[in-house]
Amino acid sequence: FVKTGTFKGQDNDTIGFIVSNTHFSDQQIDYLRDLRAKAGGTGAPHHDEIVGEINYGWAALPGLRVLPNVQYVINPDPIYASKRTTNIPSAIVLGVRIDVKLAQLFGG
Repeated sequence: FVKTGTFKGQDNDTIGFIVSNTHFSDQQIDYLRDLRAKAGGTGAPHHDEIVGEINYGWAALPGLRVLPNVQYVINPDPIYASKRTTNIPSAIVLGVRIDVKLAQLFGG
């Protein structure tokens, strides 16, 4: 869901909300369970990672958009935490994305 022109005088700004669900295959879960066991842990991670995000897109200049965002992640994917022995707890993640359209930014 994205709404443009959220506030008066900010016609090009946006506010967005998204929810996504990433489902991991049995093969991926088996791989992660094996990594956990090698690190001394037990059990397996969850099959689904669910992310909810809200963001605000500020049109700073023509061709430059700044999008601060807040995400809530349920069952974070442990693929980059291969030595972890337990599930990663749900987390709040703060971020910022910067979109640059060079042609538009430089008047092309």
